[in-house]
Parts: sequence; structure tokens; C-alpha cells
Amino acid sequence: METIKIPFTGINRSIDEGISTDGQCMELINARIKNSSVEPIGKPVFIHELANAEKVFYHTLAKKVLVLNTDGRVEVLNEDYSHFEWLSSDLTGRVNDIAFLGNIACCITDTQILYEIFENNVDGYKYVGSIPEIPQIKISQMAKATSICPDSQFLSGRKYGSLTSEEFMRTADYNAVGYLDNCIDTLNKEEYMVGPCLLKYAFRTSSGEYIKESPIFLIEHGNKKDYTFDFKAGGRDSYSTEVSFYQIAPFYYCHNEPNNATFKDYTYEFGAMGTKIDFSFDDFDLSYLTPLIVSIDVFISPIDWFEKKESKYGSITYNQYQRTDNETEQLLKAYRFYKVAEFSLKGKQTWRLDEWSKDNISIQEQLITFETKHSFSAQTSYVYNSRLHLANINYSYFKGYMYGYESQTQESNTEYTLTICTTISTEQGETIVKNTISSKQLIIPFLTYPDSRAHTMSLFITPKSGSGVPGETLKKVFPLQKHPYLDIAYYCQPAQRWGKIPGDRSSYGLVLSSYYISIDQNLESDIPAEESTNYTARNVLKVSALNSPMVFPVSQTYQPTNTEIVGLCSNTTALSQGQFGQHPL
Repeated sequence: METIKIPFTGINRSIDEGISTDGQCMELINARIKNSSVEPIGKPVFIHELANAEKVFYHTLAKKVLVLNTDGRVEVLNEDYSHFEWLSSDLTGRVNDIAFLGNIACCITDTQILYEIFENNVDGYKYVGSIPEIPQIKISQMAKATSICPDSQFLSGRKYGSLTSEEFMRTADYNAVGYLDNCIDTLNKEEYMVGPCLLKYAFRTSSGEYIKESPIFLIEHGNKKDYTFDFKAGGRDSYSTEVSFYQIAPFYYCHNEPNNATFKDYTYEFGAMGTKIDFSFDDFDLSYLTPLIVSIDVFISPIDWFEKKESKYGSITYNQYQRTDNETEQLLKAYRFYKVAEFSLKGKQTWRLDEWSKDNISIQEQLITFETKHSFSAQTSYVYNSRLHLANINYSYFKGYMYGYESQTQESNTEYTLTICTTISTEQGETIVKNTISSKQLIIPFLTYPDSRAHTMSLFITPKSGSGVPGETLKKVFPLQKHPYLDIAYYCQPAQRWGKIPGDRSSYGLVLSSYYISIDQNLESDIPAEESTNYTARNVLKVSALNSPMVFPVSQTYQPTNTEIVGLCSNTTALSQGQFGQHPL
């Protein structure tokens, strides 16, 4: 092998490798060539002594020096070290590292990231802490029916005497879809929609992403709506009959029944029922999040329980609204969520969609999922290209939602303690997370956990003392499945069609007193303990969204090595040399 000696010829200001010659190095600040080596010029100049300093950070935008002291406190100094203050006491003893993105200081602890926002030189840093879970929404529903009684009797040019009774009755079927669509359009313009839906809501960040998504709510109207058909069209004698609508049967049409009638006396009336959904929150004030979060946005996904399908009678083909054969399949297809309302960070509604047809809903802004619900921190961090890079990740598995397991339409007077244990299959083995909440309502038939690897959800229900019911513990284990479109695991209770009175919510929900299996009173031996809820991925790199250190998209999680990541840095080279708009790689 030939050995070539390259003499050191000096320091070059150019970083273009096409201009530098062999033997030159890039310019070094405060350095010179001496005795055939690079040495610093002059002696170090004493500027300021920082007693008890463990780490020192400089916030370029704020022109502040942040000092992590050995006692765990974080000190803030001006550039000239003439003034100092302490950051929030909530940071004391918790911060391992600090990274800056814009005016945001990201204080990295063992388990999470806490945020400080620099507002101005007068107000200084404002402590935000971690982004809290989103508040629980309150959902109410109101049903309304509307109807049309047309003048036409649908005879298709034929004379009354030439129609059989069966043919006459069928003429309403041939024309029903058009009149029912008219009823649906009337309801939609008044913010009513036909059929159930799924609902989610989330924080909208100042950069436009969504974080801290709520669980999925199944919104269905379980009660009936009585309505009177008047049959007043065409100047005929008035006639009325009472009918009942249900969400599982939202369409109804029938004819009047005049005494001693001929076909020419009969009149049809067509009707549909819709449900209006209203949202509200209990009083809260999250306005301190305003620099990071701008609103709470509500999204729905309509469920198509009824579809237009072709029907035939003899040689006639016509469309008819028919209920789908598989309600669960239709529920799983409702995975695109569209914006219908917006709330301020004080829980006040600032916008609501005013026309709720499926066509109008489908052109609204769509909820795009960027994050996982598992919390994390990191051993090392670096900011580059206006993105926060975290490596050597410490994960903590999400324990479960604090709400969202309950019916939003009917309440029980009994107060329960509800413990939810979820088992997840991970690369580190089986993980069990546990969450305990209070509940007064019925359990919904659509349970979810925001990780498709979860395979079992066990619910333990104990009536609280003084609730007026025996103190036995009730238990039910639900097998979870991977959702075909979303990164969630779910359980769906099959809907019963007409086994019970349709107005009875229990025909869809899970009633605590009858559905759950009673077990022994010994709660400690039945509720499993949490297992393996934390782990460290030493070879994982996570990159935040642009200018948004709260959002870490799943697509920007990498494993660049099989070994531990101990540090991060950037190394750039110029592209498109000599051209306008050079970009680093």
C-alpha cells in the first residue's frame, strides 16, 4: 500500500471542498498555526463565575443564559449576568437537559418534556409544564321528525280501477326515496343528522397539528320519537295517526285509512327522524396554554346504517333505503373524522357547522393523527432545522383514558368505581396498564385503547359505599382487535335488532347489573398489578414537527443504529454550488 504524506498548509476560510486543497483545514475561531500545530490565540478571558453550575445553556432568541445548578434548580441570567431569576419550582430536581426551539425552552426530565415560554424581557419565562389531557366533553342529543304529504298518488297514468291493492301500495315504495331525501335535507339544514356517528376531539396547536386526542365516543339516540302524520295534502279531509321513530328505524311512511275508501281517497305521508348533537364543557380555564394551543376542535364520523339499494317488484326496479346487514362493519368504516365545532381554551363554543348533510360534512377539515398516547422523554436532545430531535427514548405506556367508557345518553343513579386493566403485547413482552375512574353511567358498546397491540381489556366495577346496591365486584373481560384503519385496538358489542324494545338503551349498551359477571368480593386478588409500564429504546430517534416541540409524528421515529445513541450533531455540505438558493443537506 502506498503511503502519501500531505503537509499541513494552513487554515482556509472556504468550506467548499472544491476550492480547498489537500492539507488545508476549515477556519477555526480564535486559533492560529504555531509550531506546526493549531493553538488558541491569547489567554482565556474571565467573564463570570457560575457557582454550583452543573450545565449551562444559551437561549439565542431570548438572549438568556439558563443554568442547571447542582441543587436541581434552574437559574436564568441576562447576557451580561447582571440579573437572575429562578424558573418554576416545578422544575427543581427534575431537569436533565434543556433544548430551545424558537421562544420555547423544552426542559427534559426522566419521564416527560416540560415547557417554558419566553414572552418578552419584561415578563420573562412563563411556565406551561406538560400539555394536560383534554377535558371531558358533555354531549346531549335532541331528536326531531319531519314529514311530507304529497298531492300525487303515484298512479303512473293508470286509472284507479286498473290497479290492484298490491300495485297501489307499491307505488309509494317506488317514490319513497325522493321524499325521504327531501325530509333528510330539511333536517340537515337545521343541524340534524340521520343515523349515529363516532365523535372525537383534540387540541389544535399553534402550528396546526392536533394532539391529546380524546377517546372515540359512539353517539346514538336510544329513545323513540313520537310523531303525528296529519295527511292534509290535496285538500282532503284531515286524518291523523301516531307513529314512532327510532334511530334504528329513522324512516317511516304510511297511508291514511278513510272509512269506505277507494284508491282515490288514499294519501301517503313520508317522514324521517334526525338527531341534533350539542356539546359543552364544565368550567375550565386552559388559557395559559395559548402560546402553544389555540383551540379544542370537535370531529364526527357518520355511520352508514342505512343505504340506498336496488329493489325489484315484477319488472320494476327502484331504490329503497335499507338497513345494512353488518352494523359493526359499518362502524369500523367510520374512521375519517370531520370538523363540526370549535371551542376556546375556556370551553366556549366559537364555531359550529350549520349544515349537517353527509356531503357537507365530508368537505370539512379532517382530523389527521400525528401522535401516540404513550408519554416519553430522552437521554439526549438536539435542535436542527427548527425541529427538536430526541434520542435514547424513555417510554411510559398510556394508562388509559379517564373518561369515554360511559354512555352519553343515559345515566345510572348508582356510583361505581371502575378499574380498567389493559394488556399490550410489546417487543419487551406483556405489559399491563391500569386506570381507575368513577362512573355513574352505562358502559358504551364500543371500547377502544390507542395502541393496536393491545389485546385484552378487563373492567372491574365496584359500587361505592352508600350507593344503595350490594357491594359485590363485577367483572368482564373484553377481547380487543386491531382496527383495520386506525392505530387502536377495539371491542364492539354486536347490536341487537329487535330483541328488546328499541327505546331501551340496553339493547345496544352493556348494562352493569345484567351484562357483567359477578365475582368474589376479594378485589385485591382479582385486579392485576401493573407490569412493565416503562422501557428505554436506546437506539431510537424521534423528530418533532416543524417549529412544534409538542408534536412528534409517528412517521418521524427512526432507528438509525442497533446500539445506544449517545449524542447528536449536524454535519452539512453545500448543494448546488454557485447557484441561487443553496440548501444544506
